[in-house]
Amino acid sequence: MPHSNLELSRRIWNREPTAVFTTMSLRHEELFKDYGHVDRLFAINNQANLERHWILADAAGIIHHVEYNEDLLHPRLTRGWMELRNFYGLLGEHHILIGYVGAASFQLTVFRSDAGQVAMNGFLCDIASTEALFQGHFAHYRLTLNAEIYNNDYLIVSGEGFGNYIEDSDFGHFILCGPLIHEIFVVETSPTSSSTFYLGPLWNEFCRSNEFDEGDTIIFEVQTDVRNSHIKVLLCH
Repeated sequence: MPHSNLELSRRIWNREPTAVFTTMSLRHEELFKDYGHVDRLFAINNQANLERHWILADAAGIIHHVEYNEDLLHPRLTRGWMELRNFYGLLGEHHILIGYVGAASFQLTVFRSDAGQVAMNGFLCDIASTEALFQGHFAHYRLTLNAEIYNNDYLIVSGEGFGNYIEDSDFGHFILCGPLIHEIFVVETSPTSSSTFYLGPLWNEFCRSNEFDEGDTIIFEVQTDVRNSHIKVLLCH
């Protein structure tokens, strides 16, 4: 149950969040009636540190205890979520800001004004854009788009990690599925190194069409329990 603990709340709010995500409490959306959505990119980026039990503190000193389901397919806040909604009297579409400060502790900001239908639609679209392409086990590979990578016609992949995945998969092409568009990329092996691969052409157009910018970090999400030529490409916020 929610309770007051000014000292604990002060300690949590005195720390700088390392990551922040926005969720919503929705009026009529059955999908989120009994639990809160956790931003999937946040869950992926922090999966090594997130525990099942979360402590959420608002700036007024109220503490909420909720459970995280530890599921990268459908990350959710379960037990304690309805108590949180009821405590603040959230009857419409409301934004909820959650800032991670480490040690299973989070800053909680609840916006009691109704965000409206447009905000709800945008929230649901954001969820859809980060949904997994498949059930099963994942691996994630990060890439920062420096100027050379961003502007190249081909994505050059080598070495351990993503390079090994491309080599072991033994596909002649991959379908990269970005937030806005999907594109087929042919796999070519470098003439000078059998462990270096070129995915293209039109890599730079894929980046621009998905509204990736130079300097962004993206994540390649791949399936590891079966061979799959589809790769989800996520933008880190």
